[in-house]
Formats: sequence, C-alpha cells, structure tokens
Amino acid sequence: MLKQKIQNALDQTLDDQLETILEILSPHEKTFRSGDMVAELEDVKSLIKGILSDDIQHSKPLEELITRLELLKDKLSLSLEEHQVQIEEKPSVDKKLELEQQRFVAAYGALSQVIEDLDTENTPKGDTQKHHPKGEKTMKLVTPQTDKMTTTETEIKGDTRVAEALSHMLASTYTLYMKSLFYHWNVTGPQFNGLHSLFEEHYENLHEAGDDIAERIRSLGHYTPGTLQSFSKMSKVQDDNELPKDANGMLQNLVEAHELCNQEARRVLNIAEAENDEVTIDMMVGRMEFHDKSKWMLSSSMS
Repeated sequence: MLKQKIQNALDQTLDDQLETILEILSPHEKTFRSGDMVAELEDVKSLIKGILSDDIQHSKPLEELITRLELLKDKLSLSLEEHQVQIEEKPSVDKKLELEQQRFVAAYGALSQVIEDLDTENTPKGDTQKHHPKGEKTMKLVTPQTDKMTTTETEIKGDTRVAEALSHMLASTYTLYMKSLFYHWNVTGPQFNGLHSLFEEHYENLHEAGDDIAERIRSLGHYTPGTLQSFSKMSKVQDDNELPKDANGMLQNLVEAHELCNQEARRVLNIAEAENDEVTIDMMVGRMEFHDKSKWMLSSSMS
C-alpha cells in the first residue's frame, strides 16, 4: 500500500510537470507553426497527452519526449539561423523580420528550459548519464541561470548571434581549406616543391581550425552547418570554377581568400566583444593572426 502511494505521488508530480510543459509551450505555438514546425510540435503534444492519459507508461516515453523536444529545438534553431541571415542581408531595418526573430528567441529560451528541467528532474540521483538512447550524441544545452525571462532572452539572443557569425566563419574556413587542398594537388612549375608544402601547411591548419570553430558553435548550444550547399551559401570565399592557369593565379586567389576570412574573423570578433564572449574573441584573434601571416607568405611567393 505504501509503495503504491509513493508511486501515485511520483506520477502526480510528473503529471504536473507535463501539464506545465504544455502551458509553457502554448504561448509559442504560433511561432512554432510559422517556422514550419507543426509536425514536431504535434509529436510533442501527442506524446505528452498520451502519458497524461495513462495510455503510455512513464518509463521509455520520457526518453522519447526529451528526444522529440530536442528535435523541435533543432528545427527552431535552424529557423533562427535563417532569419538572422535574412536580417543581415536586408539593406535596411526590417521590423517585421526582427519581431519574428524576437519571437523565435523567446520560444528557444522556453524550450531550452523545458528540456533542461525535464532531463534534470527525471534523472535518478547519482546518475550522471542523461536518459537518451544508448550511443546517441545529444546537443549540449546552454540555459542561462536566471529566473528573469528578459535576461534569458537577451543571453540566448547573444549566443545565437555569435553562433550565427561563427557558422559563416566556418563556411568560409572550410571553403578555403578545400581551395588550398585543390591547389596542393594541382600546383606545377619551378616552385612546385615549396608551394606544394606551403599549401599543405595551410590546409592542415584550416582543417583543425574548422573543427575548433564547429566545436565552439556546439558549445554555444547550436548545431553547425555541414553540407556543401550550406557552405556555398554562407561562405564569403568562392569555389573555383576552373583551375588557375599557373601558380601565380593560385597564389593570388589564396591571398584574396585569406583576406576574406580575415574580414570574417573580424566580424565575429566584434560580435563576440559585444556579447562579452572571451573564448570566441581569443579564437578569432588567433585566426586573424594565421590569415595575416598566410597572406604575407603567399604574397612573397609570387614571381
């Protein structure tokens, strides 16, 4: 009898928590729907209602609920990124776009808090592992430690701005990495040996830097771009339509590409400074140093 009473109490606590989740998400339904997240939202609501009605037991479904909430959050993150790109591409202030972005930020903050609370509350004491499917890598949640929604929205918006800028930096870095590798494979002429080695040194640095930038984006609670199509849209460095006719052409293209990456790093640094993100600031100082030195070495190699 006592065991049953305890279980009933635990179930009631969980039921209250699930009801609260529905209440928290309800004001943001319009935002989810406008961002083409209807299917993900309905999946979450359907599962919660199933648990509350006892049609589904309270064990594995909780893991599934957390997974579905994270899928909804991932979709919301992509919408945030797309809106940010649209805002940056507009020649003048677009109040409608900025208002939509603010709504996405508020929904993102609410959803992050819901996932964090549900994951924490339903992890047994002493169990450091979250209840996610075995072997699944889940996104690190970055939830500001505050009970003031205005502060939460501000901090999440700051993280989003930095992550967005870093995503563009990642795209440019990866495109320059491919360009350097392309030239490393195909350089010819009297400077072959020296340039072959120099291009290799550069693309190895760029490959490592891309990994560091991607991990920084993930540390801020966002997923990274990772397809050739997304890189092509976001990168300031353009792919080659054809191989340059000689080594000097390669060198000139690389000098220009490193300058574009330098400008991109400066842009990220300025945004990071505005958000007091010292880790990203330090990273961008290092990238600017590399691109400056690379420009000097490449320029000095021209005949």
